[in-house]
Amino acid sequence: MPERDTRPSALATAYSYLSAFLSEDVNKATSTSTLSLEDFRDGKPMTIYLILPPDKLISHRALIKLWIGVLLKTITSRQTIPHQQTLFLLDEAGQLGHFAYLYSIITLCRGYGLKCWTIWQDFQQLEANYPNDWQTLMNNCGMVQYFGGKNYQIARKVESITGIPAARLMQMDADQQLLMMDGLTFLSRKLDYLTDGQYKDRFDPNPFYPKCSSADGPGVR
Repeated sequence: MPERDTRPSALATAYSYLSAFLSEDVNKATSTSTLSLEDFRDGKPMTIYLILPPDKLISHRALIKLWIGVLLKTITSRQTIPHQQTLFLLDEAGQLGHFAYLYSIITLCRGYGLKCWTIWQDFQQLEANYPNDWQTLMNNCGMVQYFGGKNYQIARKVESITGIPAARLMQMDADQQLLMMDGLTFLSRKLDYLTDGQYKDRFDPNPFYPKCSSADGPGVR
């Protein structure tokens, strides 16, 4: 490709990853850091929250990928595994689109003292983002949770993996989950921090569930 075409193409690619930083709010939020990547790498106790409003998940996808990529890259620079493993919890993983680094870390994370817990809305997200690798991702999971649903096609997909009939999966109660771990597949009750007694006084009020307070939970069910 001639240089007159190569340079604009390279710049366009770079700008696509940096476009989120055109926002003044993003610049303010990222101008300084309140955490030490060295402490994070070494496994010192800390909790890091990366939160984007739902309406910014697509427009600022490059930003969240950058944040996640930096943290995962830091983990893979470890020379020793810390005493306390790092839990990486990623909700709405499907909104990131294809993320090669996430795929790599899921398949390699155990060797760096990392547990990676991703949450997907359905199998379609997983297959669309990783059409050739979604089975490898599942095979590298220590545990898979399925919370049921009324979509027969998804239930058939789960049946093909677990052997549990789709009709039975579609009849799961709202408080049930299907667990696949250690070569076993079984139904169990879902934990619910809003109503289960062991979580009483251990969470702040949730504005989406104003009737369920931490102090006034109904106790163990």
